[in-house]
Amino acid sequence: RRHFIAVLGPTNSGKTHMAMEHLARAESGVYLAPLRLLALENYNRLRAADVAVSLVTGEQRKLHPNATHVASTVEMLNPNSVVEVAVIDEIQLLEDPDRGAAWTAAVCGVPASTVYLLGAPTTKEAIESLVRRVGGTLEIRHVERMSPLDMEKRPLGSLRNLQPGDMLIAFSRREVLNWRDQVVEQGFPVSAIYGNLSPEVRQAQAERFMSGETQIVVGTDAIGMG
Repeated sequence: RRHFIAVLGPTNSGKTHMAMEHLARAESGVYLAPLRLLALENYNRLRAADVAVSLVTGEQRKLHPNATHVASTVEMLNPNSVVEVAVIDEIQLLEDPDRGAAWTAAVCGVPASTVYLLGAPTTKEAIESLVRRVGGTLEIRHVERMSPLDMEKRPLGSLRNLQPGDMLIAFSRREVLNWRDQVVEQGFPVSAIYGNLSPEVRQAQAERFMSGETQIVVGTDAIGMG
């Protein structure tokens, strides 16, 4: 019998931090992500907290000989490995027509005493329905953004109006590289992020931006998760 904790809110509301703090303190646990990049990011977070953790994705395995924890993509869940805490990220993908079955399987089958479900508030009814079917107790926590998100009153108009810290979103690798070259011509150092890059390269590009080494990000909607 499991206790589910649904932490629902927008991006930058501390959902993952709250759950990962509990996961790091647990004697055993699993983190399940939609992307290799997120699995890697939280694998590194657990390692930094001196947790014995393995990384398991469809393309990559870093196995700790005495691992108590696993960070993996959701499809790589081992339903036979009993743990104290599980964290299932981006739970709104329950309703995705292509990959939703993997989140449903994780909620139904992850063998953990406490299961965190992290995602968008729009998933509340789907979570309530699923937990009623599989049994267990459900606690719902709503969180808010820790910083404001405002819409500009006017469109950008021209790349000459870009400012350091801005981000441009395109929807293909080709468009990302095209916009990157145009932004570089405006004199800005640029980080480019798209799905075909390895998780390590995407993380390095993001870190360059966060450290101030680059001033503009040009990316696909892949940056919307993590």
